[in-house]
Amino acid sequence: MNKKDVLEKLKKELKLDDDKIKKISGILDSDLLKGKINKDKIIEELVSKVKIDKTTAEKIYKKFMELVGNGIKDKILDIFKK
Repeated sequence: MNKKDVLEKLKKELKLDDDKIKKISGILDSDLLKGKINKDKIIEELVSKVKIDKTTAEKIYKKFMELVGNGIKDKILDIFKK
């Protein structure tokens, strides 16, 4: 699953608008996707920059990690199926 797919799933499953998805993408690009996995920092940034409550920010973080984790798991399983 690529980044665009992950963001689309986040948008659909958490009912987020395009503006919020763009902001979330920027935060995840600058933190998660560059290897800076600091849950508390990411949640704080989501709350302040996207203007959402902490509970929603935690849901976004959790769902993102779940989607990325499932994508990685699927790629690993594909290697062993060949």
